[in-house]
Amino acid sequence: MMRGKLLLTCLMLMAMPPGVCNGNNSGTIGEPLVASVETAANEHQRGAAYATAPEKDNRTESGTAAIYGKHVVTIDIPEETPVADSNGQIPGADGISSVDRKTVLFGRFYQEASADELRPIQWIVLGEKDGYTLLMTKQIIASKGWVNEGRNGVTWAQTDLRHWLDNEFFNTAFSFVEQKNMALFNAVQHQNPRYDTPAGEGTVDRVSILSYQELIHYMPTNLERKTKPTEYAIKQGCYLNPDGDSAWWLRSPGPNAAVPEHLASWGNLGARTHYVDDSSIGVRPVIWVNSDYLATVR
Repeated sequence: MMRGKLLLTCLMLMAMPPGVCNGNNSGTIGEPLVASVETAANEHQRGAAYATAPEKDNRTESGTAAIYGKHVVTIDIPEETPVADSNGQIPGADGISSVDRKTVLFGRFYQEASADELRPIQWIVLGEKDGYTLLMTKQIIASKGWVNEGRNGVTWAQTDLRHWLDNEFFNTAFSFVEQKNMALFNAVQHQNPRYDTPAGEGTVDRVSILSYQELIHYMPTNLERKTKPTEYAIKQGCYLNPDGDSAWWLRSPGPNAAVPEHLASWGNLGARTHYVDDSSIGVRPVIWVNSDYLATVR
């Protein structure tokens, strides 16, 4: 009997994924996310513990869909995108936007400087496709660099910011039901027409930020691009111009691999140098949410 139990135990251990028995939760590409229980108690009962995803991986559309069982949505952009001048200005961008943006409340995140309570996140509707609605936060919700430290050149796929959005932010901001109603974001890396810097490989993520082309497509004027940060983002060090508006990151490369593209606080494309570790630049996440579900919570 004892020999039978021992044999069964050995077979079970052999069937487990790598890292389960040795305490290693870092994962590898193709493995499911592994929940970490150490932060579960502080997870405000909104879905699950924080998750640890493969470090700076390049998940493919088919690989990610297989892992999460999710629909993948790609933003359709025009073949030709206007090119900003050396001052970050695009012809016609100084006009007044005629778009009446709808706003919705979805998920919760820290808003006050004290970070003692998660409050509803306000999003603006950018578009719809395949039964899903594209949302971007109305305000800057955090202030972070592309990477936490160092100024080595990176592509979007390799950034700490991408990892934070797809894991800590995702699991903090959205309940289990909300997560189940979100599609995956196919972050295609188009060449930034302002520069010759390689854009790197595309990624498929649960949360992302806009690229240069997507920004111009959905928000053609400087006025509608301007936004203010939350008190929480200001506490993190987010830069404020005299009007109280802030700059925010795009996921496109800038003049070189250590200087990403960003949207200046005045609404034009960035004309100053902000390195990958600059934590004074804000973050405006974008997500795809099931339109039918969203209609029930608006």
